[in-house]
Amino acid sequence: MSDKLSKTKERKTLPVWLPWLIALILLAVALRVGIWLTYQPVETSDSEGYKLMAHLLYTRSWQSNLGARPPAYPALMTTIAMSKYGLNERIIWGFQAGLGTLGAVLWFALAWRATHNAPLAFAAGLLNAFNLSAAYFESMIMSEALSAFLILLMLIAAGILGKKQSIGPARSILLGTLIGIAALTRPLLPYFAGVCLL
Repeated sequence: MSDKLSKTKERKTLPVWLPWLIALILLAVALRVGIWLTYQPVETSDSEGYKLMAHLLYTRSWQSNLGARPPAYPALMTTIAMSKYGLNERIIWGFQAGLGTLGAVLWFALAWRATHNAPLAFAAGLLNAFNLSAAYFESMIMSEALSAFLILLMLIAAGILGKKQSIGPARSILLGTLIGIAALTRPLLPYFAGVCLL
């Protein structure tokens, strides 16, 4: 009878890392909500270029396309936030804040996988989540948030972060796809990936 009770208790025990991960997500979201409530994003000439490109993609008006911006980020903007009423910048901000939070979760997972130390994994995720420069860029119509997330995914796919594994065909396809998307987001990102793979 006592064996059955102990097995039931074991099943109900949460993984040691779960409270740390929940705390990380709550803190990352709280920071981004605070920025959302107190900060007004600054418009830059880059922002205007991305908005113009998103509008051209939405209306399919290729005649006015000067090719001033790579197409991946404006295509993402068009897909998630463009309507006949214009561009909803709050949706883009929310999406980019989600990428920032997900990036912190990935850093947590990588550190946990490498060390099996929940406080250390929490610290790794928190350092990423509380990078204020990156968090403020999430509020802007700029490709920095997407670029940072793509870099992280490329490093994970390449096996540079986390446990070293040989890159099989599926991971090679994934890495090639990520590098292609990165090139269409910021043309210099694939060079960064190449340097990391050396």
